[in-house]
Amino acid sequence: MTADPNHAGVAYQVWDRIDQIASGPGAIYNGPAFISTTRNHGRT
Repeated sequence: MTADPNHAGVAYQVWDRIDQIASGPGAIYNGPAFISTTRNHGRT
């Protein structure tokens, strides 16, 4: 999570959801990345 230093009341949060597709020495992981933005000081 980080606040935007150039725009008051704006902040961003980024995360990902990792799914393990295969296990073992050659494990494979996949999953989407997400971003959430607030422009009203965190009210929404």
